[in-house]
Amino acid sequence: MKIINFLFLFYSFFAFSQGEKLTDSISVVTSFNGRHCDGKHGLCDITISEEGKKESGNASLYNNNGKLKLVIHRNKLSNTEEYKVMGKRISKFVQEKESIYTIDYDFELDSNISNRLKLKNKTYTILRGRYPLIITNDAFIITFKLE
Repeated sequence: MKIINFLFLFYSFFAFSQGEKLTDSISVVTSFNGRHCDGKHGLCDITISEEGKKESGNASLYNNNGKLKLVIHRNKLSNTEEYKVMGKRISKFVQEKESIYTIDYDFELDSNISNRLKLKNKTYTILRGRYPLIITNDAFIITFKLE
């Protein structure tokens, strides 16, 4: 029975990793101080972390076949920052679950990010809308469509 469980887990991991191609990635610093960076809930800024060092960022961005995957590392957020990301308190011990992240305004992506992720165009916008959000014990994962 243990062998069957192991094989099932191995197959699940292999199938998942094959289905999603994350090409280029960079370490970033995110701020969720609201649309106008005025201390409210919502995405304020995404910048490339200091000298691209993975340790200095609180999130990672991935080019996911033309979509932007933002992985926010929960261990690098304070309780206040986590609240600003989600708009509510989330238990540190959650089973992986899907939710929705809503942006009620268009967010212009910095051209340096586009260059580092090797995206086709220099400028992209994350359009206002509802985006898939996965919550795990380690991260908040949001997948944005780029325009």
